[in-house]
Amino acid sequence: MSATEAIAQTMRRKGIPPLLCVAVFVAILIAGLWPFRFRPRNQVTWLDGQNGIHFGRLGIAYSTDSLYGSREAIRPGRPVSVELAVRPAREVQHSLAHILTLDGGKGRQFFTLAQWKSNLILRAASQGNDLRSDFREMGATDVLSKNIPRFVTITSQNGTTKIYADGQLRKARKDFPVLPADPSATGRFVLGNSPSGTNSWTGDLLFLASYDRELPVDEVLQHFRDWFAQGTPTWTAGKSPTLLYVFDERAGTIAQNHTGHHHDISIPATFHVLRKNVLRPPWPEDYFSRSFVSDVAVNVLGFVPFGFFFALWLRKEDGSARKSRVLVVVALGGILSLTIELLQVYLPTRASSCTDVLCNIAGTILGTYVINRAAPP
Repeated sequence: MSATEAIAQTMRRKGIPPLLCVAVFVAILIAGLWPFRFRPRNQVTWLDGQNGIHFGRLGIAYSTDSLYGSREAIRPGRPVSVELAVRPAREVQHSLAHILTLDGGKGRQFFTLAQWKSNLILRAASQGNDLRSDFREMGATDVLSKNIPRFVTITSQNGTTKIYADGQLRKARKDFPVLPADPSATGRFVLGNSPSGTNSWTGDLLFLASYDRELPVDEVLQHFRDWFAQGTPTWTAGKSPTLLYVFDERAGTIAQNHTGHHHDISIPATFHVLRKNVLRPPWPEDYFSRSFVSDVAVNVLGFVPFGFFFALWLRKEDGSARKSRVLVVVALGGILSLTIELLQVYLPTRASSCTDVLCNIAGTILGTYVINRAAPP
């Protein structure tokens, strides 16, 4: 009998495995749900002494009603221009930080403006599809440097989309429509985060406007100059925006649309996402990102003790390990993991993922393998 086998038998005789199993079970449950923040504060604040709002790492804001539709400010298949003034607080390294998204609800996202490092990224969904699974992408480099204000303009007409920074054309691409032609589609703006709350952007949003036409080059430049000089562009008759947010309220939970009484921006007191993913499937994951690899490692290794001690506990007195009992341990690990992921649906700061369940099951299997190798029957 090896020393490992002797230790395992001694542990079973003294009833230690049940105690360790309970401790491991409780520890994994707490780790999976920590920090139990069911109603965290929304980290969106008004700027002191100037117009604008600041987004922290747990912040989100969104339009109070649909602003996209056949009779709305942004119309399907029509030309569109979007202007926004932003001041990033950091340069994101390992994920895509969503600044503005046009969300169609029911899992559909039409386009998003995002930051990766100092680059501005524009993603648009292929017609009739979801932005997360089928999209086109274009970008402009070195646009969003830390703590530097930038006036960004996006124009799109007849499938040709352009990106401007401070009035200068930085990128143009044909066959890149940003709005679906579906006349029944609806949608609203989501600011500072993705609709699911998993792609936060940190920084200041100083100005936002949208037009139902393509802005010409000279107008784009003039709007930047006006904003730089006086904090807002100046419009001639018939050329005003269909949506305008100057964020001059300085307090409260609403940023008004200055073109009318609809389509205001809501800033909820608590962090509340528009769509919570329930057991997000594995295929949209970014398999080559550092954060994904780190999450996989944590989720696999975190369940190794579960498989190890539960397999030890359920062994027969003679130390043998039946296949049926190994299957029981793996099933218990899967049930615990699934329970945690379903409870995470009610935690705005956590993400419910099928990938985590699969990794936890793999960790449980690895734990049973380790005990069987360390103390073979």
